[in-house]
Amino acid sequence: MPIAPASADSLWKKVHAFANRYEVFFALWLLVIVLRLPSLAEPYWYGDEAIYLTIGNALRHGQDMYAQIVDHKTPFIYYFAMVPNQFWFRILMTSWMMATTSFFYGLAHKFFKTPLAIFSSVVFVLLTSWSSLEGNIPNGELFVMGFILAGLYIFSQTTFWTNFFQHEHKKINVGDYRVSFLAGVISAGGILTKVPGIFDVLALGSVFIWLFALGLITWFFRRPERAPEWKSSLLGGMAALAGIALPLLLSVLYYTFRGTFDAYLQFGLLYNFHYTGNWTLPFAHITWLAQLFTLPGKGLLTIIFFLLSSGILLKYPDQRRAIWLAWWTWLALFASLLSNRPYPHYMLQIVPPLALLIIMLWERKTRWLSKIILLIPVMATISSLYLLDFQLYPFLPYYQNYVKFMTGRMDTQQYAQSFNTLVIQNDEVAQAIVDNSDPEDRLFIWGTNPMLYALTKRVPACRFTVAFHIHDLKVYDQTLSEIKTAKPEYIVVMKNEQKWPEFSDYLESHYIFSFETTDMLVYRKSSLTSLLLLQ
Repeated sequence: MPIAPASADSLWKKVHAFANRYEVFFALWLLVIVLRLPSLAEPYWYGDEAIYLTIGNALRHGQDMYAQIVDHKTPFIYYFAMVPNQFWFRILMTSWMMATTSFFYGLAHKFFKTPLAIFSSVVFVLLTSWSSLEGNIPNGELFVMGFILAGLYIFSQTTFWTNFFQHEHKKINVGDYRVSFLAGVISAGGILTKVPGIFDVLALGSVFIWLFALGLITWFFRRPERAPEWKSSLLGGMAALAGIALPLLLSVLYYTFRGTFDAYLQFGLLYNFHYTGNWTLPFAHITWLAQLFTLPGKGLLTIIFFLLSSGILLKYPDQRRAIWLAWWTWLALFASLLSNRPYPHYMLQIVPPLALLIIMLWERKTRWLSKIILLIPVMATISSLYLLDFQLYPFLPYYQNYVKFMTGRMDTQQYAQSFNTLVIQNDEVAQAIVDNSDPEDRLFIWGTNPMLYALTKRVPACRFTVAFHIHDLKVYDQTLSEIKTAKPEYIVVMKNEQKWPEFSDYLESHYIFSFETTDMLVYRKSSLTSLLLLQ
């Protein structure tokens, strides 16, 4: 039945009103899509992403996370990677960042008027999409910030938020506790995606800490009638803490129920402490400087910065926005430098508070003392990038090569090789494996090439996707036992990997050489071995 002209006109007005109301979101989403469009054409070239996809594929095949397939992050990132392939993982990432950007803009609007909130959001989109920081890759930090920004935005709807940032004394109601609990639940998703997310969650918790402390000081020294303020802040903090704890507790119960809690504890949680402590600093010979980059050293600096921030916050209540942003930026920097490894994507975690802090620096209402506090984490970030020798990926070639590829000035092979020299070799090896084995056959790669697992969609023949974990944990005998049990149809040896005598002996007696590429030796289970296995 055709729509009457009046009805059509009314519908058009509603659509027009909707578009006007959300035009900023549409513009930001378009920017996200345009900047991330080249990522949809990338080949399988990036190690961490390939590990996520490999584990996601193993989970689809019924493997138990941490017990039968292992990496050292908390579980959410691997469940996100249970998508069919890399293309859909990139689509998921783009959609996630559109939602994340929406929450960031909503949060920025709590701090600034619309023009500045838009500018801050544009900075956020540019930095989180920046290929130099590996923002084009579905890294854990990007998924973490989605949970954190959603949690903070939800928390910004509470009276706790209003009382802290606007220096008001409105009465807290039951709904505020409920929303604080929900904000905690959502924020905990960041921790369950990657452990350093706990530092962003601490930024949320610091609002309650400061509200409680300020309320207690005011009540104790000057205003006895203010007792409800520190009491309600304490209860609100407990509600948020309960929200944070609930998903973590549920994850423990889930893996306990599956009988894999010990593995979850070892690899999902405790291994992070080991991982953060075994990197050699480039300035290790400068004792005092190296001490500052240890966990106790960074912890001491963080306590000093918190006390300094608290003192200024107490003296100038109108500077709470600036002080909190400086504190959040410092915490995010701590998280980025937790392992001291100079991986560019680690710095993505600092982007949300930094994109807000940059605007706060130029606000007229920001006092000069607050600007100094704001500059401290900025200078610490710049110094850390220099000292740890962070090497950023080239930016312009990434987009230039994409344009050349899309316009036919660069063929598929040239475009693939611009990312990683293994790409073309992996395509050749993957095609041979897929054509000559069954989907349920296992594969083992001795070395670091998880992209081949992801390409072939073959489950690894042992718990580990890369040789790093085998070397680091010294689990050679256990790994060889798993290989013998899984009986992979193909074994690929990376030529740059160190020798493993016991494995080489097994390979020689049970597999035959199939072919080689520049960087790989490919072996297939011998027909005699297959016959013996069938008997």
